[in-house]
Amino acid sequence: MPSLLPSSGGSRVILALFAILPIVVVLANYEVLGNRVADIDTWFYYGHFTSLGQYRNVDAFIGNNYYQTRLPYLIPGYIIFSLFSETWAKFILAYLSYAVTTASFYYLVAANFDRQKAMLVTALFATDVFFVRGYGWNYVDIGVLAYFTIGMAALTWAGKEQAGRFVKLALAGFAFACMLFIHLGSTILAAPALAYVWYRIPEARTRRGMNWTIAGIVVGAVIAQLLFGILNKAIWGSRFFFLFEQLAVGKIELKTNPSWESPFALLRNGPWVTVHFGIWLASVAALILNLLGRVRFERPAIVWLSSVVVLYAALFAVDAAGFSNFTMREGLRMTFFLTASYFCLPFLIGGTLPRWATSSVVAICVLALAANLRLHLDEHLVDGRILAAVIALALSLGFYVRRAAIMAAALVVVIVARFFVVWPFAQNETIYQAHALIRLLAGNDLPRFITSDKDPLYGSILACVISTFTERAWWMHGQNFPELPPQAMWYKSKVFLLSSTIKDPNEAARLLGPNVDKIEPIASFRLGASSSTFYVSQFEVTNRIGFPAVFAKFQKQSSAIPASMLSSTIEGDTIRGEGRLADGKSKTGYLTFGPYASLSRGKYRFVFKYGPSSGQQEWDVVVPDAGKGMRTLAKGTFAPTDKVGQEVTVDVDLPSDVINLEARTHFAGNGTLGVSAIGIIPLD
Repeated sequence: MPSLLPSSGGSRVILALFAILPIVVVLANYEVLGNRVADIDTWFYYGHFTSLGQYRNVDAFIGNNYYQTRLPYLIPGYIIFSLFSETWAKFILAYLSYAVTTASFYYLVAANFDRQKAMLVTALFATDVFFVRGYGWNYVDIGVLAYFTIGMAALTWAGKEQAGRFVKLALAGFAFACMLFIHLGSTILAAPALAYVWYRIPEARTRRGMNWTIAGIVVGAVIAQLLFGILNKAIWGSRFFFLFEQLAVGKIELKTNPSWESPFALLRNGPWVTVHFGIWLASVAALILNLLGRVRFERPAIVWLSSVVVLYAALFAVDAAGFSNFTMREGLRMTFFLTASYFCLPFLIGGTLPRWATSSVVAICVLALAANLRLHLDEHLVDGRILAAVIALALSLGFYVRRAAIMAAALVVVIVARFFVVWPFAQNETIYQAHALIRLLAGNDLPRFITSDKDPLYGSILACVISTFTERAWWMHGQNFPELPPQAMWYKSKVFLLSSTIKDPNEAARLLGPNVDKIEPIASFRLGASSSTFYVSQFEVTNRIGFPAVFAKFQKQSSAIPASMLSSTIEGDTIRGEGRLADGKSKTGYLTFGPYASLSRGKYRFVFKYGPSSGQQEWDVVVPDAGKGMRTLAKGTFAPTDKVGQEVTVDVDLPSDVINLEARTHFAGNGTLGVSAIGIIPLD
């Protein structure tokens, strides 16, 4: 991209300040570098940074391919964490995220306005506390923000001249596709991006020009799909078109994820929306005053401000109606919109400030942020609606009066209001220490965890420690100690108990012993201090079969599960005592299916107790096959008999662990089939 660096000494000092700003932030409060306590999503991505692809052969209950497919974000993080020590890796990843995003934002503003204004607005952008949170932790919001801002900068570059425009548009398309691959919800940013294309690239205002523009963007997106589709198959052995996996889970999350604040309480208690709300109010005021003829805005300003006003109004309305929770959950996704919001400011700041005023405002921005972080404000001292109103009034006064002194004073008021927009950065070093210890003990294996969700430290620390080993460890952990998790199929596996109350591994082994085949205590470690002390106890555990909770009592009995407890697809009353019976009155279907068992690798005998039977009745043993349906391990037919209690047995050798295994019986729709029980017996 062409250089837009200013030549004056004072301006170079400001740019140098931008370059060292992350260092100032870390010196003010080192705790900004790290994930939030009690938020497992942020720790999942840290887990992938340290182990990308390592646990690909370990299956889990749901959507393994959900978090792991966000490769445009995970791969850079993995490379950095592979090359540097953890302390340096955290800082380097944060610094690069900050630098790429801030440089792209500066270019975006400087190409559309004077450089003095670009430095001023970039200072406000770079010192936003939620931008700091974004590049300081490992959630995907900074990835979305970075790629969106890069895409906007590439569109700006494409709009400067005809030469190489198609390639520049392809670069924008590549960046926007990466943004989409990181989080499907970022699709909503297409609205302001298209508005920007319309006024930045005049040729795009014609049908032919818009088609050509979209074609360039699509080519870049196709290249991104080819690259990351191939990488997804290479790293995970999963789908080429991985967006479908994200889409399936996204539909579920829209319905199941909790809203941590109601939409209207959010404006009062949700600091992550305060600045966005203030800028939205100021933009609405600007558009109204322009409509009334009290101020005059050029078409680009009207187009951009209108796109942001409509976007945020729609976003809030959809959330208020209960169709999504995009603005909720403590702002996990509101960071996406920082570029869209702060790019409103150069339109709202009507005139140009003198250099001394620009330098003063930039310095105040940095000092206010450093003070905020150093004081470690973690409570909402001021109602968010009041802060948003102050920001809106200050910006409105600035663009309405348009005098340098008034504008400078208005921006200082905005900075002061932002000082009270806070985020509770929390101490989390113990979680990193626990991760390093368990990773050392587990080696290349995915550690298996047991804990109790009643533990006082479960939500704040223990759940986060588990999540540092990716979502796979989370889905598979047990949270009702000493009960086992449903997928507790272990063969000499490394199992870890996390507890703030159980210190002695021998006591833990005594409690777990009745629920497993074999358990051997290995070691115990004490971590944390004071009220945050907890213990990591390591065991070698063998537990060949894991049943869902409804079949837990059959776990140690090695006895057959009564057919009446298993599910059936055949309508009507088929239950006969503890068994099931289908005859000529029944329709074809599975008389029994389940029990969705988890089995560790090894040899097993499957026992079908049946009778009476007539006609062509069948049985099979199947497991899910990575989204391709069911894979058959064994199958056969029931021999005709008038007796009850006959048996069919089949031995199966499992080379690897399996989950959700079913031993099914199928009724053909004619004849008779009675099934009394299904048994699974380890043979080695």
